[in-house]
Amino acid sequence: MSIINGVAFRMKKGTALSSAAACCAVLLALAGAAPALAEPATAEGARKLTETFQSYIGSVPFEKGFITIAPKDDGYDVTLSFDGSKLDNAKGKGVGEVARINPYVVRLTPQPDGKWAVKSGPAPIAAAWSREREGNTETGSLNFAACASQGVFAPKLMSFETLVAGCDGSSATVRNHDADVDLSTGKFGFETTSKADEADGVDVKFDSKLEGLKGKVQDKKDQQFPVAFELTGGQQTLSATGMRFTAIYDLVAFLRDHPSKGEIVLAQDELKTKLRTALPFWREVSSTSSIEGLGVNLPFGQVKLAKATQAYSLTGLVKQGYYSDALDYSGLVIPDVVVPEWARSLIPAQANYSTKLSLNGLDGMADVLIRGLDATQDPPFSKMMAVALMTRLLDGDLNYKVDFNVAAPAYTLKGDGSAAVNPEPTASLAVAATGFDAVVEGLSKADAEDARKAVFFLSFVKGLAKEEGNGQLVWNVSYDIVTHSVKVNDQVFRLPQPD
Repeated sequence: MSIINGVAFRMKKGTALSSAAACCAVLLALAGAAPALAEPATAEGARKLTETFQSYIGSVPFEKGFITIAPKDDGYDVTLSFDGSKLDNAKGKGVGEVARINPYVVRLTPQPDGKWAVKSGPAPIAAAWSREREGNTETGSLNFAACASQGVFAPKLMSFETLVAGCDGSSATVRNHDADVDLSTGKFGFETTSKADEADGVDVKFDSKLEGLKGKVQDKKDQQFPVAFELTGGQQTLSATGMRFTAIYDLVAFLRDHPSKGEIVLAQDELKTKLRTALPFWREVSSTSSIEGLGVNLPFGQVKLAKATQAYSLTGLVKQGYYSDALDYSGLVIPDVVVPEWARSLIPAQANYSTKLSLNGLDGMADVLIRGLDATQDPPFSKMMAVALMTRLLDGDLNYKVDFNVAAPAYTLKGDGSAAVNPEPTASLAVAATGFDAVVEGLSKADAEDARKAVFFLSFVKGLAKEEGNGQLVWNVSYDIVTHSVKVNDQVFRLPQPD
């Protein structure tokens, strides 16, 4: 999960409100999936558009009135709302669980070139819910100010060519028997673009920005322990190449139309065809998220973080696949009162790391899975399938790389390492450190058994190091599969032979 997404308000899984939010998210992603209709807007056009939406998300949201589509001038007004009391599973629960979202209108206007203009707001979006569990009541509200969007949806891409959306701010409250929670944000929004690529896919770019976040949590069991936090801002850039939107939506529609195992068994050949068409789902997805000016106010002081950045990249099921991730933070400050004096110089004020796992032949592994899928069996994959996948995995040129840097007042630590399976298993790690003696000295002052054990271990590790200039110690570590041994600089350690 990205840093910005991690800041987002989390609702309990399975509530009516979270279901409504998911439904609205799917709807907005699919808006304009039908071919553009001739002007002027007509009741027949609204009916056809409704049928198109229902083919992806089902008829229930329309039957309950959560989504309505009506002709308006030269376009169609799609009204989104939610009332949890109208759901069948809400009957007989009384005040057990109630959730509502006020109506919000999105205008879809067909264009001469077959695309759709999309526009909404500015208008507020408000949600509220209440739930009762074991005699305890929880209430909550979520409000977005002046939310607006404008863009162009291209049915051939099943994506927005352009879309700009955002709100002037938001606030949220939760009240229950455990705690009171209050959150608010400044302006936030996103801009996205997409275009067709050369391989029948879609390339998408998504940029989002958040201008400030504030919150407070008051524990009702301990009135002396409020927690307040604030964030100066955050942003995220997400890009994807080769997205198979049309095939993915077709696969989603297939699964919706075949909800039971029996129906899938009867149509599993069709399922395999749709899976092959949708693969590799995407060629590459990458994301970079960052936050600035994080402060958490606790009764004993303030924890600060000047900046943090997280990045990852992930290929689809392609021939040469990989996953990489990285994290970088700086300006970490922890109140002295919560850190023992001996440990204050050992806490890293800044650090970063990056990793990458590479594996060839993911497309072949996906093909093995699809060919071996048999929905009539339980489990649907045979033991021979596992053998075939393991064989391909070992032949897939599996590689792993990592590097890291840590800086604290007393020391610095940096290193890089790698591991590979073919042509034979190998692994190596190079580490360099300064301030090693300061770490040992600090730990020796700690009145704890674990710290004493750490001092003994570090003394042993230092004896293996190679001393270089400026007080730097270096360890070059490698593994030899033939002799089943580990080499640290010039010293070799034989490992116990496996059973």
